[in-house]
Amino acid sequence: MSEPSFQEILLQDPLSRVTRQERTRLLLSSFVAVVIAKAGIIPTKIESIGVEFSSSNRASIVVLAGVVVAYFLLAFLIYGLFDIWLAIVRGGQANVKDIARMREKEPDIPYGGIARGLKVWFLFRALILEFGLPVTAGIYSIIALIHAS
Repeated sequence: MSEPSFQEILLQDPLSRVTRQERTRLLLSSFVAVVIAKAGIIPTKIESIGVEFSSSNRASIVVLAGVVVAYFLLAFLIYGLFDIWLAIVRGGQANVKDIARMREKEPDIPYGGIARGLKVWFLFRALILEFGLPVTAGIYSIIALIHAS
């Protein structure tokens, strides 16, 4: 099996399976927290388990939602930072090897510009879409819950 190329490494998913699961949990819990905070939708009764909430218990639900989001935010930060760092290191190592290999084959093509373009796309996708958006959603939902309580 041959070593993956620079382009293949940069087009791979920067997050591992575990990190992707934490990301999903963070986004879902953030969504529920924002619904609780902005729409004020807090259950008064859960019939299936026979629990009824008083007004003081409802404030506890808001706090509990904030704790859950904070937990998933912390878990995602721990896993995500490691995965993003690992992906950047792998991309940098492959970049050096792959560009040297391509320049040997076709020295007239400006592979540096192509590599820079792929790096910019990789960094945008990894840091902004895959990492920054869920972290922002988590922080926003915690702030919204604080203002709602």
